[in-house]
Amino acid sequence: MTTDVEKIKTLSSLQECHDFYDSPAIQNRIIRARNNQVKFCENAGDDASIANWALDWANNKKRSDESALQLENDRKTCLSLLYRMHDLSDAKDDKFVSEIEDKFGAERISNIIALFVPLDQANARYVMTLPGSIEPGMYWFAKKHAEDDSEIATKLEGYTGFATINKRLLWYTSTFKLGRAIELLLDPIVE
Repeated sequence: MTTDVEKIKTLSSLQECHDFYDSPAIQNRIIRARNNQVKFCENAGDDASIANWALDWANNKKRSDESALQLENDRKTCLSLLYRMHDLSDAKDDKFVSEIEDKFGAERISNIIALFVPLDQANARYVMTLPGSIEPGMYWFAKKHAEDDSEIATKLEGYTGFATINKRLLWYTSTFKLGRAIELLLDPIVE
């Protein structure tokens, strides 16, 4: 059976990406993630936050909780749609950027990033392990962060892991007006 990620890899136009976003394949994933997030926040009381929701998810994923594993699949699938859309054309082409805005819209991009990047970050920081280590915990950064900021580059000296933020996500936040809250999700954490 073909997975949704495999289907996404075959999309050949922004219109197909738009249609796939509106399909049950993606909408059910977005609804499931949003419902999971709301349920956590309703039950968490004073500890209700997106960061704590993502940490709770990471802890449940380590325990192979079925709901957490489903959200893991949802995370990979929805982010794959953004990556595919980016990869379809020259991201530096103004016509391509306009086409994304017209056919897909910044709101859809923001929706995927707001729901699934906190899980992506929690996966890197609390689930993934450095090569040769048994303890989870990788830094949250993109190569661009180290190239553009000498303080971050210094903190990364001797770090044996790899960049955990996909550069295509940084492209979306630098190209579209997605809001400061979305941009903050992609700020590096190297401690």
